[in-house]
Amino acid sequence: MKFLLASFAVSAVLTALLIHLACRFRWSVPPRPDRWSQRAVAKFGGVPILLTLLGSALCLPLDRKLAAIVGLTVLMSALGFLDDLFQLSAMQKLSAQTLLSMGAAGMGVSYPLTQNPCINALCTVVWLVGITNAFNIIDNMDGLAAGVAVIALAKLIYLPGAGAGSSSLMLAMAGALLGFLVFNFHPAKIFMGDTGSLGVGFFLGCSSVLLTDHLSSFFSILVIPALVLFLPVFDAALVSVTRRWSGRRIAVGAKDHTSHRLVLLGMSERQAVLLLYLISASAGGVAALWKSEWHNLGAGAVALYLVMATVLWLYLARIEMPGSWLSERRAGAPSAFLRLNARRPRKTPFVNPGLPILRKAKVVRIIARLNVGGPARQACYLHRRLLSSFETVLITGHLAEGEQDMSFLLPSSENLYRIDSMRRSISLWSDVKALLALVSILRRERPDIVHTHTAKAGILGRVAAVLAGVPIRVHTYHGHVFEGYFSPLASWIFLAFERLAGRITTRVIAISETQADELSGRFRVVERKKMALIKTGFELLPFAECNRGPATREKMGVRPDEFLVLWAGRMAPIKNLELLAEVIRAARGNPRFRFLVVGHGTDSEKFDRLTSGCWNVFRTGWYWPMTDVVAACDVALLTSHNEGTPASLIEAMSAGKPFVATEVGGVRDLAVPPLRRSGDGQSAEAANGFLTASDPKSVITCLERLAADQELARSMGQCGRRFALEMHSAERLHEEIENLYFDLAAKSSSARLRNLAGGRECIPPAVQPEREAGSNAVAQHAGPSSLSQ
Repeated sequence: MKFLLASFAVSAVLTALLIHLACRFRWSVPPRPDRWSQRAVAKFGGVPILLTLLGSALCLPLDRKLAAIVGLTVLMSALGFLDDLFQLSAMQKLSAQTLLSMGAAGMGVSYPLTQNPCINALCTVVWLVGITNAFNIIDNMDGLAAGVAVIALAKLIYLPGAGAGSSSLMLAMAGALLGFLVFNFHPAKIFMGDTGSLGVGFFLGCSSVLLTDHLSSFFSILVIPALVLFLPVFDAALVSVTRRWSGRRIAVGAKDHTSHRLVLLGMSERQAVLLLYLISASAGGVAALWKSEWHNLGAGAVALYLVMATVLWLYLARIEMPGSWLSERRAGAPSAFLRLNARRPRKTPFVNPGLPILRKAKVVRIIARLNVGGPARQACYLHRRLLSSFETVLITGHLAEGEQDMSFLLPSSENLYRIDSMRRSISLWSDVKALLALVSILRRERPDIVHTHTAKAGILGRVAAVLAGVPIRVHTYHGHVFEGYFSPLASWIFLAFERLAGRITTRVIAISETQADELSGRFRVVERKKMALIKTGFELLPFAECNRGPATREKMGVRPDEFLVLWAGRMAPIKNLELLAEVIRAARGNPRFRFLVVGHGTDSEKFDRLTSGCWNVFRTGWYWPMTDVVAACDVALLTSHNEGTPASLIEAMSAGKPFVATEVGGVRDLAVPPLRRSGDGQSAEAANGFLTASDPKSVITCLERLAADQELARSMGQCGRRFALEMHSAERLHEEIENLYFDLAAKSSSARLRNLAGGRECIPPAVQPEREAGSNAVAQHAGPSSLSQ
């Protein structure tokens, strides 16, 4: 054990030193089309492994045969080092490997298959050359070759027959590999290279031959070394046969190995490597059964294992690999087998030829509840609209009392989960149940992306995504709950949770420039580099094309000369219904003003009490088509304490209506410049509406100006229509969200996601640099360039 620990420490220190030197002197492996890694990584990782082995060998009392193995291993590594430097040809490497293997056979490393020494020597050379190259080609994914070598050495040490000297030498090699694996496991900081893979492969081949000295039966001699080095043999057979079948050169590198095929089936790189570790270890268990329990379990275990391995081999061999992963076919006519295979459909009982292995990426969208409002509408729209590019699943919670359900916007209940314990109110027990339910669903669905909406779903959903191992986590702030919703203490707690959640979020979406400034600056929820700016989008053409306004006014009993003010939304404390009621009461002195209030919520009864006796207000629910309601009104009114980007104003603008709104949150970003402030500073006139303070007198003043000046109202409406259709269309939202998903997939640590993203070129929306102090937020609306950089 002391050799294991000492070699581990020495190898780890030498590897760390080599990584430092590689960064300084640019000793790195550049990305290549035939290589898996698409980033520059330090090379010559085999050097610390072999230096550690050589140092350990100098401290051990080795016999002639073991000393020869160490010396030949160093020479094989030197061959790999030359190949790393000068890219030797396949024939040059094969010739040198054959000579070194013959040297090993001459020094007594012999495969005792027969009674004829010449045949045994020939079998030994073939085995050593084959294993050396087989191990070399499994060095194709972070941590794979080093981990498989450690498992193989553990099997060789555990199986009876290894002498004290060879066991100590194997422990030293295992420690050297483990020290290297610390830096080579995904994501790798250094690669083994041919310097390491050829030397380690040769050492393993020689060690497996030494094991046969203590085996008596022919089948034991044949099977046990193959089980010890099962994975290199399995992979070499897979790539050799499939490349030959497809008419490609066996010696030309490509991304068609066992590990690559597992990634193509949907595994991450880490999962594929860990599964191959397990397969390699299980082969060692079968070898142990063969030696210790031959009469009871050994034969059956070996037979069953070989059958299962054959089934797996056939399954993987039949997978259609992407053309960009493969090498070019050989010049000339394809083989007879290839011609036969081209004429006959490929069918096996294990693979459905019509099933695309490269399935679409799966997105799970989580929202606390599908109540009336912009977040629910956006979630439903994206769930439906993204089906052409992604598999989509929607998870929602329980509606609060009095809230209206917007799930009617979904095409069906397919891929829809409802979690009854996920509610708006804070409850430790319910929230824990909701978190566990989310984790269970995510583990069942195995999504590639989790996209959360609203505060409660955002925190629970992102934590669940981390626990379920989802690689990409996105959250959209449709507003925030840091002020205006809860008490100062509750707001501070929410802010602390949001800051923690920001650390585990891949990308945060802000829906306005003002909101982006608040999240990254004022509240410090997330770093600006993690943010993307994607404005909300809605299906606005029905509002823009609706011509049923006069008919709707007639049904409502509103005269043509009356000025109809529309307030629509969820009746909750954040909407400042007290201000709305004060405006309605103050407007009773103007007989032209009528107020249409559309919505329900927890404060409905309170609002009814506040406006009791007001003849100029007309209350209704959501049963009127909103296109007709918006077309019937003259102006849209918003009185909220805080907003993200209010859908009611965007819909009104798309129908050509001006707005009067309190200057809060993302409302500022809906005002089209130029912005002219009033003398008292209580209001501001934009090109498409008015921003006011939370003061009933200022609101009434703005409404009276619009009621008295039809030309002003018309010009504001036209400007607002152009702005809404250009900046807040559903098509733009769909395109930018899709581009963001593909961009995140292309940068993901998951190779399967990177492949799904393919060569798709997209420019993800990004938050612009911090604006200078004192600059006006609405100045960013000069054109669509504010959406992306």
